[in-house]
Amino acid sequence: VDELLCALVSSIHGLREESALAGCFHEGATKSELRKHVGRIDQDVQQWVGRLSKDLPRDLDDGCDAELLLNTIQEVHIFAFRRDVEDPSWSEDSCSRYAQALLRYSAETSQGEPLITEAVCLCVHGRAEFYIAASETRRLAAIECFDKFARSGCGATLEVEDRRLFTKSGREATRHLFEVSAGLQSQVPGEVQVLFQVKACYDRTVADRVAAAEGTGDAKTIVKMLNAAVRAGKLVRSQTRISKGAVSASAAAVELMGARAIGALGRPSVSSACVVGEGQAARLLLIHLAKQHPDLRIHLACSTAEAAEGIILEAKKAFAGAGSAVAVRIAELPELRCDALLLALEMQMSAAVRSESVAALDQTLRQLDSSRRMLLIDTSDIPVWSVERASDWPFVCAHGSSDVQSVLAKNIVARENEAWFARDLLSQQIDDFQVWLCAQGGFPYLAALQARGEAIRQNETDKMALKLKGLKEQDREALDVMTKAIVTRLLSPVMDSMRGPEDTTHDKRDKIAGLRDIFVLKPHPNRKPQLPPPANQ
Repeated sequence: VDELLCALVSSIHGLREESALAGCFHEGATKSELRKHVGRIDQDVQQWVGRLSKDLPRDLDDGCDAELLLNTIQEVHIFAFRRDVEDPSWSEDSCSRYAQALLRYSAETSQGEPLITEAVCLCVHGRAEFYIAASETRRLAAIECFDKFARSGCGATLEVEDRRLFTKSGREATRHLFEVSAGLQSQVPGEVQVLFQVKACYDRTVADRVAAAEGTGDAKTIVKMLNAAVRAGKLVRSQTRISKGAVSASAAAVELMGARAIGALGRPSVSSACVVGEGQAARLLLIHLAKQHPDLRIHLACSTAEAAEGIILEAKKAFAGAGSAVAVRIAELPELRCDALLLALEMQMSAAVRSESVAALDQTLRQLDSSRRMLLIDTSDIPVWSVERASDWPFVCAHGSSDVQSVLAKNIVARENEAWFARDLLSQQIDDFQVWLCAQGGFPYLAALQARGEAIRQNETDKMALKLKGLKEQDREALDVMTKAIVTRLLSPVMDSMRGPEDTTHDKRDKIAGLRDIFVLKPHPNRKPQLPPPANQ
C-alpha cells in the first residue's frame, strides 16, 4: 500500500511539473490535454498494480471476502517437491512417514488445536505432493507450520529448497489433483497409470485410517477429495477420447498393424502374428498384441525356444493373455506362415542372432506369392534389416520406425485436442466438490442448533415435571418422541436449505454465516461434517 501511494504521489507531482511546463494549467489550456495525462497515469498505475498482483499469493478463493471465511470450513494445500525415484528417502513409504510426522509436529507445536488436521502424500510423475487440510481462517499459519517442518529436519530431505516445485491452495489445489487424476498434468495427456497412482493413494489412506481405528465415517476432507479425483479421472476417460490411441512405440506398432491389415492382406484383420526379438521391446509387443487382439494367434521367435519361453512368462505376469503366445526359434520363422511380422531387434542382441534373424526373414519373404501376403512392421532400434529391402518382394507391405512415430504423433495431437473437453468436464466436478466442501462448514453449526433445541425441549419438559408426574411410562415416552419430532421438524427447513444442490460456494458461506449470526452459535465440539458428496461426483 505504501508503495502504491508513493507511486501515485510521484505521478501527480510529475503531472503538475509537466503540465506547468506545457502551460496546461494556464488560462486557455484545453481539457483534452489534461485527459490524456490522466489517462496515461491511470494506465501506468493499472499496469503497475497488475505486475504487483502477479507476485502475490492468492489468499482468498473464488473472490471470497475475509469476513466470509469460516473456521469450520477446511481448506486443502499442496506442497510439491521434486522426487528421486531411485532414492530410498523419497520412496512412497518414506513420503507417507513424512506426512505422519507432519501431523505429529503440528500437534506438538500448535497452541490449542493443531493447525494441520490431515496430511497425505501422493507420489506421481517424479514428484512428491503433500496434501494438508487446515481451517481456512488459519491458512497462513498452516502454510508456515509446513515450512517450519520442512526446515526443521523432521521431513528429512524436504528442507532442500531447490526441490520445492510449487504450492497451491484452495480451489487451485483441487483443480491440480483432479487434473493429475485425469492425466492432464502428464507428458502424454490421458495417461492411465497416473489414475492408478491416485487410486492407490486413496486406498492406502483409507487403510491407514482404519488401522488407526479412526473409521471412515467422519468424511475427512482429503480422503473425500482423493475419492472425488478418482471419479473425475474415470469420468473424463469415459466421456472423452483422451485415453484412446497408442502412445508408446510397441502399442503404436500394434495399432499400425490393425490399421494396415486390409490394405496389406486384403481382409480387415490379422489372424496370426509373430514377434521377432529377445528384449524388453519384444515383451511389450507381446503384451499389446494380447490386449488389443485377444483372438490373435501369437508366436515369439528368439534364438532359442527357452529364451522365448522366458520372455512369454515375463509378459504373462503383466497381462495374463500374453501367456498364450507360442515360443519358437528364429530358424523356424519361414515355416510359421504368419500374416504379420513385428521386428523388435535390440542392440544387446549378439551379432550372430542378428545375422540369423535377417537370414530367416529373407527366406520367409522369398516364399510369399499372390496367394500369401504379409504385413511387416519394424520397430528395431538398430539398422539390422532395412524396410526398403521389402521393395524386392511385391507381396510384402512393410512399415518402419518412421511410420510408427507418425502414429504416435497423430495420437498425441488427438489427445491434446481432447484435453480441452476434459477441462470443461473437470470444471463442473471441481465446482461440485468446492460446494460440498463449503457445506461441511455448516454442520457443526447445525449440530449446535440441534443441541440448543434439545436443551430447550428438555428444559421445558423439566418445568412440566410435576404436571406430567401422573403419566404412565409409555405415555411419557410417547411425549418425548413427539416433542423431539417437533424440534426436528422446526429445524428441517434449515438443514434442507444447507443441503441445497444448486448453491454456489458464496451461497453456502452466506447461509452458514447467517445461521451462525442469527442464532449466535458456536461450532459443536463433538460433531464432524457428514454431508455426503453430490450424487453426480
